[in-house]
Amino acid sequence: MNEKIKKVGAVLPLIGGILFWIWNTVFISFMILGFAPVILPDLIMAVRTGFVPLNMFAYGATLATVPLLVSIVGYVWLRHHPERLFALGYGIEAPLMMLLALRFFAVREMGWGLRFLLGTAIIGVITFGWYLIATRPKDGQATAATPSPVIADVRFVGLTLLLVVGVYCLSWFSLYLPPFINGYLSFLREIPDMIPSWEQWQQLNWNELRYLPFAFSGFLLLFITGLLTMVLPLVSITLYGRAWWQTNRLVRQQRSNGLVWGVVLVVTIGWIVLLQVSNRQPQASAFTTLATEPTDKVAASALLDKEEQIKNGLLNAYLAPMRYASAEGESNLMHELYRNLATPETQARLQTGHDFFAQPLLYQTIDPTHASQERWGNQVFEAEAMEAADLYQQYFDEPIQQGEKESIVRAVGMTWDANRGREAVQAVDNREVFLSRQEVTVTEHGEWAEIELYEVYENQTMRQQEVVYYFSLPESAVLTGVWLGNSADRAERFEHRVAPRGAAQAVYESQVQVQQDPALLEQIGPRQYRLRVFPIEPMTVDWNEEWGFISDINNGPPLHLWVTMAVLAEDDAWPLPKLAERFNIYWTDKSERLINGQAVRLDEETWLPEAVEAKRVATFTNKQIDLGNGMTVWVAPPAGLATLPAETRLAVVLDRSYSMRDYTAEVEEALAALADWPVDLYLTSSAVHPEKASILPLTTDFAVNDILFFGGQKPGDLLQQFAELQGERAYDAVLILTDGAGYELGEAQGDIPTVDVPLWFVHLNDDLPLGYDDATLAVIQSSGGGSAGSVQEALTRLANQAADGSVQYVDGLLWRLMPTTGEVVENDAEFAPLAARFYILSEMVRQRQNLDQLEALDGLHALAVEHSIVTPYSSMIVLVTTAQERLLDQLEQGDDRFDREHDAVGETNSMPLNGVPEPHEWLLLIVSLGLGIWYWRRDEEIWAMGQG
Repeated sequence: MNEKIKKVGAVLPLIGGILFWIWNTVFISFMILGFAPVILPDLIMAVRTGFVPLNMFAYGATLATVPLLVSIVGYVWLRHHPERLFALGYGIEAPLMMLLALRFFAVREMGWGLRFLLGTAIIGVITFGWYLIATRPKDGQATAATPSPVIADVRFVGLTLLLVVGVYCLSWFSLYLPPFINGYLSFLREIPDMIPSWEQWQQLNWNELRYLPFAFSGFLLLFITGLLTMVLPLVSITLYGRAWWQTNRLVRQQRSNGLVWGVVLVVTIGWIVLLQVSNRQPQASAFTTLATEPTDKVAASALLDKEEQIKNGLLNAYLAPMRYASAEGESNLMHELYRNLATPETQARLQTGHDFFAQPLLYQTIDPTHASQERWGNQVFEAEAMEAADLYQQYFDEPIQQGEKESIVRAVGMTWDANRGREAVQAVDNREVFLSRQEVTVTEHGEWAEIELYEVYENQTMRQQEVVYYFSLPESAVLTGVWLGNSADRAERFEHRVAPRGAAQAVYESQVQVQQDPALLEQIGPRQYRLRVFPIEPMTVDWNEEWGFISDINNGPPLHLWVTMAVLAEDDAWPLPKLAERFNIYWTDKSERLINGQAVRLDEETWLPEAVEAKRVATFTNKQIDLGNGMTVWVAPPAGLATLPAETRLAVVLDRSYSMRDYTAEVEEALAALADWPVDLYLTSSAVHPEKASILPLTTDFAVNDILFFGGQKPGDLLQQFAELQGERAYDAVLILTDGAGYELGEAQGDIPTVDVPLWFVHLNDDLPLGYDDATLAVIQSSGGGSAGSVQEALTRLANQAADGSVQYVDGLLWRLMPTTGEVVENDAEFAPLAARFYILSEMVRQRQNLDQLEALDGLHALAVEHSIVTPYSSMIVLVTTAQERLLDQLEQGDDRFDREHDAVGETNSMPLNGVPEPHEWLLLIVSLGLGIWYWRRDEEIWAMGQG
């Protein structure tokens, strides 16, 4: 009996060594034939282009090279010790590969709990490798040399840590083992059916034959890995326990028993405590803190002191699909895996045990009612991500996509799938469409110039894309045209049509749904505009039919855009559109940029230079433009500027939103500039502000530093609160001190009150918003007011305008509207679009009570059509089919032709919150066969998209 045991004991290490070399040979073959050439090159390219972080490539490269490195270690140091080769494979290589595969395939961005688990596991595995090499017998020696006490102590601590982590991880893994064995046995039974018949072998083409080596190596890898995996928990924990016990005995020879077992206790308890601490997720604290709105300034200030922690918590909830496999209350993996293997009661107990071990991968649900047991439900991810975004916007006065853009871009790029990472980062970071060429041509006409902007777009994705620009121009400037073309040939380009803004928007939105080509240019503020272009056609692929693979991937067909505008000179230069925001488009130093035919170099954040230097600017002479409708616009430099009378009574509305706290100095300066006039100061209040909106006289001792800027408000909210507090108080003008935030938050709820005196939105530091919702914009412009970059600008314009809007001081010139008398000083027909723009704005003031009447708006629109200009009520749309023309003809007759829906900013930039696969899906991803299928399907999908 003893002899048989000895023989078995001698044979087992040999078998272990043979398995070690077989598995590594097969795996390295699989890497060479499939994984490395398929995944790693794409990852390298994605890293080089900035779509995927470098560390994801590092994980993939390490995963691919671990078998090779382990094989080298085994050959150099352990080739004469088959039992240690077996331990190297089961104790180091297998756990390390599982950890790396878990990190590489299963999660996109690690939370602290998973980081701690992986970090301590890697430390333990490295210690075990050190133990294997250091304790092997040297040549000519029966045993290894005894290490020094310090080295033995360090090794013992590391192996104790390994044993603790190993018990935890292998206990977790053991829950998957019965279903895995059941599935593996089913796989073995189906092997005969997988083998092609002789007739099927004869029918294989080259496209199928080229996968055979990869598929065969994957099959062998799956077969061998399945066998080894079934005993992995038992063998690994035995190896760890044996190494730990031998080291424990050695250390106890050098240290006291109490000290040794004290170390074991400290390491075990310490690891458990640190695991629990690292598994604490910040969203619970954030949601709890924001659950109760602050009731006073002290509470609000205390909340702001926790700003960083709150933002981290909200961001963690928003990025939960990127950071976690599932959510508490929604994980039903054990129920799925044990559906045919255990009773429902046993499934429930197993699920409870699984959730205990899987804490590092489970999102801690805030509201259990969000959880759903529906397969693929992810209700928690969806509901709490949305709630986090709402709270972020409500308290911090900007969308979370803007406030945390860098973190979101990094998270969506964390993926092993380079194509998925590229698409996600492109969507979040506006890198779908490449601006390949941009030309600015300035045609000077003395005091004014016509500017043409020409751009060429190339889609960098496999989907149709929309380009969106938000930009501003000087208030006197006017947009006069927009065209689309499939080539640079101007004769073949599609021309714009001036249409009522609501009808134009409706046509554009409908054509986007059916993927037709429109472009829409519209005014959304006194100086603000939005340009939308769709579709930029996707990339195409060249498919080699004979050999069955993609031979080339091409950029999508370019789309050409032209926009023209008329501008007045500013400081001997011609101002260009100033970019406020862009979506889906980017440019690099490879973009060709020309101004008047000369190449210019601009950085990757600059759309256009601020201005183009004028060759010659003539001194502005009096202009008198007969509009042909009985009215004449007269434009001239002012002989002098009036100042605001001292008795002018002003209402000053101070926006107390969170974003205004960066403008404390500007607020103080603005209020100081108003000290010469009687001023009532209105302090607004957001929905979560602890102080109600209030009104008080502005005095010299008013302390701006005592103001609490908290929460977020929209421009319409500010007007509503002013109207609620105003009562019977009368003013000569209303000034709203604010910044550039607000438009992104959407339109205000409820009606926007009209203002019968000039209303000026003063955007401190000239920080203009993207625009205004239509109701607010109508109130601003019909009041005779506008938007200004400083209090001084607003006061100057207020002092030099007529109450009926017939006289206004705009961009250094006095503009007057008067009945045509027949005496024409100079009738510059080419200047007429600028004059028509002023006429329409003046009429909006004069007819402020009729702006809800179609007859009045039709009259303003008719002039816009006649002079081909964009106005607050008239947009330009490019149509390319007769069906689009007929649709616009129909919608132009509707009673709602001027009613425009509020478009949410960044609708084209929605973040792809793809959920992370659950654990049983990770196993499928790790399996070689799954990778082979993925490789084949990827080519097929790209081919299908190219055909579509």
